[in-house]
Amino acid sequence: MQTDNSRTAAPFTGADFYGVASIFDEIWGWELEGAAQAERARLALFYTAAALASGNWARVVREQPAAPVDDLDDAGRVLAFLCADIKGIETPAYDRAGYARLALFYRQALEETAAGREILDFYARIEAVNADLLGQLRSRAMGWDAELKLLITAPAARGRGCAGMLTRACFEDVRANRGRWCMLLTDTHCAWQYYEQTGWSQDARRPWGDDSGITGFAYRKDVGRRD
Repeated sequence: MQTDNSRTAAPFTGADFYGVASIFDEIWGWELEGAAQAERARLALFYTAAALASGNWARVVREQPAAPVDDLDDAGRVLAFLCADIKGIETPAYDRAGYARLALFYRQALEETAAGREILDFYARIEAVNADLLGQLRSRAMGWDAELKLLITAPAARGRGCAGMLTRACFEDVRANRGRWCMLLTDTHCAWQYYEQTGWSQDARRPWGDDSGITGFAYRKDVGRRD
C-alpha cells in the first residue's frame, strides 16, 4: 500500500457533503436493484446526513488541487470520509442538528416511492441487528469511548492509505478526550475484512437469519496507545 504523505485528514465542511454522498452512491448499492437513480441519490444523501447527525467528529481526505486555492469549494474532491461519535466532545465542529433535519427530509422523500420504502426497510433491518449487537456488548461489560459511524473511501483512492490516515486522526482525538476503546458496527455486505486486517477485535456477531445471508458484527479496538 502506498501512502501519499501530501494529503492530510482535514476537518469536514458543508462543501464536502455532496462529495461524501457521491462516494456512498458509488460503493453501496447491490440492494438497490430496480431503484431509480433519484432513489439511489436520496439514499446516499439520507445515509450521509444521518451519519453526521449521529456523530460529533468528521474528517475528510481531499484530492490535492494543482494550485493553492482560497475557497473551500475548490479544495479538491473528497477521496475518503470518516464520521465518529467521541465521548467528551460537547460541541461538534459542524451543524449536527442541521444534518438531522436534512436526514429527515431525505427519509421522507424515500418514503414517497415503493423502491424508497423497500430501501428504508432494508436499513431498518440493519438497525435492528445493530441494536442486538450493542446489547451483546453491554451484557458482557464491553464498553467504548467512541463509535465510528461511517468510514468510506472512493474506489479510485483505495490503497493510498486514506482510511488509515482518517482512523489515526480519530484515535488521536479519542486519546485527547481520555478515551481508550473505539467501536464500530458493520456487516458482510461492507468491507468488514479491513477491520480484521488493521487490529480490530470482533466482539459480537449476529446473522440476519434470512435469505440475504448477511451477518452483522461489532468490532472494538484499544487505541489507548499509539499504533
